[in-house]
Amino acid sequence: MRAVANEVRRKVIERLWAGPATFTELMEAAGMGVSESGKFTYHLKRLLNAGLVKQLGDGRYGLTGLGKRVAGLLMQKSVEGEDIVASIREFGEGGGA
Repeated sequence: MRAVANEVRRKVIERLWAGPATFTELMEAAGMGVSESGKFTYHLKRLLNAGLVKQLGDGRYGLTGLGKRVAGLLMQKSVEGEDIVASIREFGEGGGA
C-alpha cells in the first residue's frame, strides 16, 4: 500500500474517484506543472503497477476495482479526519473495509 503513501498519488486517486481523466488533468490535480511531467509519470506508473489505476481504451485513466475500494477508504478517512496513511496500512493488512 506504499503506492498511496505519497501525497501526489493520493491526489491522483482522489481525482479519479470523480471519474476518468487524461494525463494532463491528473497532473494538474496533483499540483504539478508541465516541467514536472517526468516526475509525475513516475508516480502514475507506481499506481498502474500497484493495480490501482488502469489506462482506458480512449487513453484516459480510471480506477480499477481495487483502486475504487482504496479511493473510497481514502475519501471516508479524509472526511472523518483520521490519519490516512495509518488507515491504508491497516487496510493492506486486512483490517480495513
